[in-house]
Amino acid sequence: MRNLVSILKCLGFWAMLLGTPLVAPAQTDSVWVQKWAIPASDVQFFFTDHLLQSYLLTPAQELIKYGPDGVEQFRYNNRRLGTLARVDASNAFNLLLYYPDYQTALTLDRTLNKTGEWSLLSFGFLSVPVVATSADNQLWLYDAADQRLKKIGADGVVLVQSDNLMQVLGYSLQPACLLDRGNLIYLSDPARGIIVFDAIGQYHYTIPLLEIADFQMLHEDGVIYHQKEGVLWQHDPRIPQSGVLPLPGLFGPKARFQVQRGHLFVLSEGVLRLFSLK
Repeated sequence: MRNLVSILKCLGFWAMLLGTPLVAPAQTDSVWVQKWAIPASDVQFFFTDHLLQSYLLTPAQELIKYGPDGVEQFRYNNRRLGTLARVDASNAFNLLLYYPDYQTALTLDRTLNKTGEWSLLSFGFLSVPVVATSADNQLWLYDAADQRLKKIGADGVVLVQSDNLMQVLGYSLQPACLLDRGNLIYLSDPARGIIVFDAIGQYHYTIPLLEIADFQMLHEDGVIYHQKEGVLWQHDPRIPQSGVLPLPGLFGPKARFQVQRGHLFVLSEGVLRLFSLK
């Protein structure tokens, strides 16, 4: 990838990469177009996958899936497990849901039917703030009780684990987000940065990006997308500084964004919109 300044001037960058920061649809000279908009006034959060499917969570803990055309497809609700805190849509055919109140992770198929469950308390894990789908469809988790990143199988057996990170790093982590991107695993701690591990759970390095609770990574190139107060940022490890990605206007500090190849999802003022190249 070229220098960030030249990249941002090049439309081909956005078309090739992911969700482009867009020009407002009302502008006639825009090369972007709004594909659809759906009401989302009571949505708590949303996620998307590489197939341009979106998953919206309502206050009633109902997960609603929309297709790439913005049409509702399926719904899933599990009231017995408390608050749904995280949806990992890294694998569009193996969705991961995490309910920290009961330390339980579920997997759903493409129609939002349950296919698996990890009851972490029954496996002996007493404090797990974050989980993620592994590249081989196992479960990554951060075990706060003994300060280790672990990957477990369906039976709860630990397959790989890191060293004690308190001893390695010299401080205790407070993880907020965890992602598996093939050869590397990324764990964010807003106070410390993004901690990077290899595929067998060993610590590699720390990316000094602070105050990041949630982030996106679409590829294995290490590019990180995060947002703060209505601004969308890109951090490319091959470029010294992060860059602000231009947006189609001011959406306000509560706006949420998700990027996919050639597309941008924007949740703002009770509406979810999908934009794409014309």
